[in-house]
Amino acid sequence: MKRLLLLSLLLILLLCNSVQANELILTEKNIHETIIRDDFSLRYIDNNFVNPQKLRTLMDNLDEQIYEPAINAEYDDSWNIIPGKTGYQLDRKNFVRFFYEFFYSGVSYEMKVPKVAIYPKVDSELLEEIRTKEIGNYMTYYRESNLERSHNIQLAAEAINNTVLFPGETFSFNKVVGKRTKERVI
Repeated sequence: MKRLLLLSLLLILLLCNSVQANELILTEKNIHETIIRDDFSLRYIDNNFVNPQKLRTLMDNLDEQIYEPAINAEYDDSWNIIPGKTGYQLDRKNFVRFFYEFFYSGVSYEMKVPKVAIYPKVDSELLEEIRTKEIGNYMTYYRESNLERSHNIQLAAEAINNTVLFPGETFSFNKVVGKRTKERVI
């Protein structure tokens, strides 16, 4: 009987301390998501806290939806420079700050998902600077009638093309060209 009374009292305390169900509306190009405050709270006897696992999962899902990788600048077949493209990912630090502000404010918010730019490692200016200075070259001879070798050289050259090494970096043929398999013989 005492246990039932104690459990009832504990349940009443938990229900009385619940956070109001205010909304956070997140918008970005193809994202329109409504977050309910109560869905992200951990309820204890006296306090309400943000559930860190649910917040992390939300941020992972948002990042997956808005992530755009940076694309390096490169040369085309005529040695013209094709400009790179800036990528984007979730700005987690600002998102957490905004989320906690929403969570503890007691009001509803609408906000754009904060993003941070990811810049390409190789940009047009770098390619312009290095294209006039030959650092090295290599030549090999082979019979074009050897179709397997010709095919392998073409695959390797396509994979290596536009690879830029910075000071201190090491070139790995295996890392750039990839694993050799029966389907993709090199």
